[in-house]
Amino acid sequence: MMVAFMKVAYAVGGSRGDTQPHIAFAVELARAGYEVRLWIPRDYESLVPKIKGLSVYHSHHTVASGLERMAPFIATGKMNDAFGEMFAMQAEQFGSDANSVRAMCEGWADILIYNGVLGRVAMAVTEALMLKMIAVNVQPMLPTREAFPMGGKMKLPKFLHLFFWWLLMSKLAFPAVLQRAIAEWKAANGCKLPPLDPWEETYRFNVPHIFGFSPATFAPPADWAALDYEVTADWAPFWGSREVLQRAAAHCSVPPLHI
Repeated sequence: MMVAFMKVAYAVGGSRGDTQPHIAFAVELARAGYEVRLWIPRDYESLVPKIKGLSVYHSHHTVASGLERMAPFIATGKMNDAFGEMFAMQAEQFGSDANSVRAMCEGWADILIYNGVLGRVAMAVTEALMLKMIAVNVQPMLPTREAFPMGGKMKLPKFLHLFFWWLLMSKLAFPAVLQRAIAEWKAANGCKLPPLDPWEETYRFNVPHIFGFSPATFAPPADWAALDYEVTADWAPFWGSREVLQRAAAHCSVPPLHI
């Protein structure tokens, strides 16, 4: 049985758009009585209000420096080169990020919450520390958005959309340079599982996911039905709901099981 007020480590990566909704959730958790340690990109520390129960940790690098590094490659229009540089940068930063998140959690946290951008780091750290974990999605990270190549522009059967997701996540988004960086960190920190591609991380780990969308901030996507996804709940905010976090935590295992 989870205690009423857990010590929550919360690790978030990505752009301001990725980060800011999670800052709002971390603030609400602290106001609800949790002790929260929030790890975010250095660029966004100023966005976090100073309130009781919430402390801030940050990456050693910045999103801005990464964008500066990527700009010349994007300017050429050669996306293979741009993606290659992006993955090389992620590989260089993985060890630093994982060490930083581990230091935040070790000997203190009851659970680690993370967003999708920081999933690889979170999974490695929780395995090393034998720590429970929950994925939280507080914004519409859907295949209907511009980040996904199919973007809902073509009407395809659901199995084809899943196939393109599988191709993207298992073959294109996990190059050898990143696999090596993750494998080296995991080996040095006593982990047993090999590095897993994003498809395996999504579909072969029994990690609870919390989904919450604020209608005042994000409207439901009009093209949802075109992708043949089942809508299982209302689009509603969960800010301040201790019960949601407790229910998700009750389904966690230590470490998360690889199915």
